[in-house]
Amino acid sequence: MNDADALPASVMLTAEMMPGSEHPTPPRTVELRDGREAVIRPVAPQDKELFVRGFDQLGPESGYRRFLTSKTALSPRELEYLTEVDHRDHVALIALDAESGEAVGVARFVRERPGGDSAEVAVTVVDDWQGRGLGTGLMEALTERARESGLRAYTATVAADNAPMIEHLERIGALRAGPAEGGAVRTRSSCRRQGSARRSSPRCGRRPKTRCGST
Repeated sequence: MNDADALPASVMLTAEMMPGSEHPTPPRTVELRDGREAVIRPVAPQDKELFVRGFDQLGPESGYRRFLTSKTALSPRELEYLTEVDHRDHVALIALDAESGEAVGVARFVRERPGGDSAEVAVTVVDDWQGRGLGTGLMEALTERARESGLRAYTATVAADNAPMIEHLERIGALRAGPAEGGAVRTRSSCRRQGSARRSSPRCGRRPKTRCGST
């Protein structure tokens, strides 16, 4: 029995889950500071229920920081937007608890124009998994994909009190571009490689581990 036999079904990624997509980012395992493991893979249309359950694990503050508004549930249209992505102009990665298969984080970028070299970026981690290094692991995986796709810069609109996200962006050289509406700040940063994240194997059953030692 190989590693894949012991994984929850939601962790596995197949071509049938993402028709028409090259899904160039294979699953990878990240080991967090507390020893927990998460599997990061591309978001697929079949992940809608994972998103619904994951959203329920966001506290009011985390939800506001992600959407910059109070929100109690995701609408069908929002779920479609968040999960039915082309992985070219809209790239999204989901982090799954390696034991339960439940969603614990998401990172995505959306190009400001089709085929452009800058994109809006966002990272979200459910409350119970914050402060363990998962946000860093997601950001590293997303930035690796951004570089492969020719992206040069991230932009982000972040709540002024969202210290974790601002910290992630500052690590990749983010500069504050000015204020945005509702007390948020606008940042811009380059998409240079972060840390020492290694390229993953293309096979789902062989998932090299990356240790995440920061937020």
